Amino acid sequence: MTTLLIHEALRLLQSQMEPSVDIPLTADAVPWADISAILQQSGLEHGRKVTILACCILIRLAILKHAQLAVRDNASLTRSILDGDYLSGLLYRLASRRREWKLLQLLAPLQKRMQLQLLRGRPVEALYAEQRREIAAYLNRQCA
Repeated sequence: MTTLLIHEALRLLQSQMEPSVDIPLTADAVPWADISAILQQSGLEHGRKVTILACCILIRLAILKHAQLAVRDNASLTRSILDGDYLSGLLYRLASRRREWKLLQLLAPLQKRMQLQLLRGRPVEALYAEQRREIAAYLNRQCA
């Protein structure tokens, strides 16, 4: 069931992305089974689970793109910045189209904190763990 949720979230994201955007979305791009497992245990409606997972995937992909920034060459650097920024913008568009206002209130500042911590050298895995804790707390409040 977790795999189905991941695939549905990826399909949702692919349907939301502009066709000209060349950002691969595959099940192995970043780890997200942890968030999917938390969502599976919640009592939320399935469509909301897909939306929440899709938003978390966007944050993780954007963080990963920004983490890959290197001064290799200007074209590569520019592409990484643009990809990360596009994914961040898609998060807002997806959450607002699906009327997930409370989720957006949680994820917007969380994403900014994650980006700042990444700049300060915090490992990506630690950022993912923070996101997982925040989503678990959000689900506990939503399903209580």
